[in-house]
Amino acid sequence: MRKIKKHWKLIVATMILLSLSISIIAYSWFGNQHEIGRMQEIVPPNNIYLSAAHREAEINFQIGEVNTNATDTHREYVFSVSGSGIPYYVLKIAHTTNNPFTYEIYPASFATEPPSGTEGVDYVKYTATGVHTTGSPETVPNDVTADVTYYYTINGAKIGGSYQNNLDNSNPLLADPNAAHHDRTYLENDQVQKNAEPLYWKSTAQTGSANAFCHNYILKVDWTGKTIDKTLKETDIVYLFASTSSESGN
Repeated sequence: MRKIKKHWKLIVATMILLSLSISIIAYSWFGNQHEIGRMQEIVPPNNIYLSAAHREAEINFQIGEVNTNATDTHREYVFSVSGSGIPYYVLKIAHTTNNPFTYEIYPASFATEPPSGTEGVDYVKYTATGVHTTGSPETVPNDVTADVTYYYTINGAKIGGSYQNNLDNSNPLLADPNAAHHDRTYLENDQVQKNAEPLYWKSTAQTGSANAFCHNYILKVDWTGKTIDKTLKETDIVYLFASTSSESGN
C-alpha cells in the first residue's frame, strides 16, 4: 500500500459502501464539503450504510469551519448508520496524529427547534434533502421530511471503545510502529514518520435491529487543553468506518 503522505489538507473519509473525501486545512479550520466516491458493496446480504444525517446521501455530509483561534475548544459533525437485519455493528476511526485533536463519537437526537448554544459546538444544523444513500432503508422509524431543518445534539454517553495499536505510555498518543497494524497498512519494514502512522480505534458493539433502522451520531473533534502552533499547516487523515458485528466478538 502506498505511504500516507503529508498534504496541506485534512481528509475526513467514511468507508463502508462508500468513500467520503473532504478537504480540510488543519491548523485553523476544516474546509467545505467535497464530492464522495462510492465503494463497491461488500457486505451482502445485510448491508450497513454510513451516511450524512439520517441516512441522507453521503455527499451531504458537511464539514463546517473550525477556527482554533476562537474560544471554542471542539467542533461537532453529524453522521448516521443505517441498515436492516443487523443485530450488532461497530464503529471505527483511523487517523494520523499531526494535530493534537481527539476524536469522539456520541449518540445524537434531533429536533425541529434550535437549542440554545453555538451552532457546530452545542448542536449541528442540517436541512434534509430527502435523497438517501443508495441501498439504505426506504423508511425508518422517526423519519425526517425533506426541506425541513433539523438540529442534532449529543444525547447520551460517549461511545465506548479503545485504540488497537497505540504506543504504550505515549503522550501525545502515537501508533506503535511494531504493532501488527503497521504491516497491514504499509509494506513490511517500511519507514514511516511517527505522526503519519495511523491510529486505529474500535468501538464496543452497538445494537442494530432486525428491522430497518437509522442511528444518528455526532463526531466530536476536540482540542481542549491542547497547544496548537498556528504558524504551521499540518495534515491529518481521518477515516470513519462501520461494520457488522457479533455481540461478543465485535
